[in-house]
Amino acid sequence: MDRDTDILLEFCRKSSDEVKHIENQRAAIANIVILVSSAIVGLFVTQEKAGDLFPLSLIILLVGAYGLAATAKLYERYLFELSRFSLLVEKLDELHPNVRLSELREAADRGHRARHSLVSRVSISKIWLSLHWVIIAVGIGLTIANWP
Repeated sequence: MDRDTDILLEFCRKSSDEVKHIENQRAAIANIVILVSSAIVGLFVTQEKAGDLFPLSLIILLVGAYGLAATAKLYERYLFELSRFSLLVEKLDELHPNVRLSELREAADRGHRARHSLVSRVSISKIWLSLHWVIIAVGIGLTIANWP
């Protein structure tokens, strides 16, 4: 391979690694949010006098809001890396027109959408964001129920 191709492939690898890192961060944040929220809800369930736990209901609300904001930001970074990767593939297509990477990607995308027509319409970000919206809703419900 020529030097330009090697450079582009290295950037593709770095972009792919960054996407994996972003997903790992998102998963870690979701796990922490779920763990903290579950622990606090567990305290509410085991306590007879829940009014003393009002500050904890606010913590659930804040943790859910943090998870929502962090997930939205990480999705933005994911889209950034995806656009960067697409530009790299376009450049590889220019250097090696016989390979037709863009054509192959589009064919694979069409095939995937045909096989998974229903779920492919749902954005993964909406699924992950909905988790944090539910946690926020639980926080709001517990805050209202335990208002001093």
